[in-house]
Amino acid sequence: MNKWILITLGSIMVIGLIISLQSMDTETKINQYIKDKYNKEITLVKEEAGHAGNGGDVTHMVAFKDQPKFVFGVHVDGGLFTNEFKVVGDELELGKAAFHQYKKLESYLPEFGKVGFTKSDKRNLVSYSVIKDQTEFTLNMKSKKKIEDFKSEEEWIDQYYQLLELAQKTPLDLERISIDVPTNHEEGYLSFYELNPKNKEEFAQHFKESESDYFDYFLDLSYQELFQSLEKPYFHFAGNPHGPFSDTLGVQCDAYDRNNRCDDLTFYMEYRPVKEEMELKSFDDYNELMSNPDDQEPDLAPLIDEIQVVLKELRENTKGKVSLRVDAWKLGSFSFDENVPASEKGIKKAIEEDE
Repeated sequence: MNKWILITLGSIMVIGLIISLQSMDTETKINQYIKDKYNKEITLVKEEAGHAGNGGDVTHMVAFKDQPKFVFGVHVDGGLFTNEFKVVGDELELGKAAFHQYKKLESYLPEFGKVGFTKSDKRNLVSYSVIKDQTEFTLNMKSKKKIEDFKSEEEWIDQYYQLLELAQKTPLDLERISIDVPTNHEEGYLSFYELNPKNKEEFAQHFKESESDYFDYFLDLSYQELFQSLEKPYFHFAGNPHGPFSDTLGVQCDAYDRNNRCDDLTFYMEYRPVKEEMELKSFDDYNELMSNPDDQEPDLAPLIDEIQVVLKELRENTKGKVSLRVDAWKLGSFSFDENVPASEKGIKKAIEEDE
C-alpha cells in the first residue's frame, strides 16, 4: 500500500481517537458533576459542538443511566479559547417536567402505532425547550410509511389529522408535534404548531401553509401525465429546489386559494441540447455529452421553440398563474412568469432580459 495512503489513514484514525477521547472526557466530567450534586450516574446523549459563535459555552444532553428516558441539559463553559472545561449548571427540573409528560404518553404508543406513527428514533419522545422563559413541550414522532406510499394528498392529510386527534385526547400539555418524514430520497421533517384546528379543513389549510414543500410532491404526481407528453430526450421536468426530494420535482406551488387549491405555480425544466449525430436513449446519457461538449456557439432557436410549446400546454392545462424556470445547459438559466407571451418574440425578450 502506498505510504501516503497509510499516513492519511493513520491521520484519520488519530483524529477519530482524539474526538472519541474528548467525548469520553466530556462524559466523565459531567458524570462527576451529576454524581456530586445528585448522587446519580449519566450517559451522554447528545454533545453540542463548541465554536467561535458560542465561545465553547454549550449545553450537552444527558440521561440518567438507570432512567434512559430521563433526558436533560447540562450547561458547560467549554473554554474554547482557554481549553478549560467547567460545568456551570443543569436543567434537571425541566428534564423532570419532560419525563413526567413522557410517562403520561408512554401508554398511548400502541394507539399512535395504529394510526401509522411511532416515536422518533432521533429525538426523545417528549422534548422540551424554553422560549421567553416559558417551557414548551414537543411530541417527537415518525411516520411509518414513506410519503411515496400514500396514494393521494387526501390520504396523507387524513393520517396526519388522525395523529393530531389522538394527541388531543392525551393528557399532554403540548406546544408542538414534530414528525420525521421518510421518503425515497432524503428524510424530511415537519412540525405542527396549530394543535387545535376547528376541523380537518382548517387543519389542511394550516398544514399546507406551514409545510407546502411536501405538498409539491403530490402536485408533481398530478402533472406526471402532462410532463411525460411534453418531455423529450433533451429535456425533462425537474429542478424544484424545495423540500426533501433532491430537486427531482418539476413543479412548486407558490400560493393556495381559500379552498386549499394551488392557484400560483412554478414549473421547473432542465434542457440539454445535443449534437445532431448523438443518439441518446436516456437523460443519463448526458454524462458523456457534458464530458465531451460541442464547442460550437449554442443555438437559442431550438430552446425558444420548445418553450413556446411548453408554456402553451402548461397554461392550457393548469388553473391559476403559471411560471416556468428553465435550466438550459451552456445557454443559461431563464425565468418566464405569467406575463410572458407564449410567442417567439415574447420568449426571446424574456431571455434577453435574464442575460
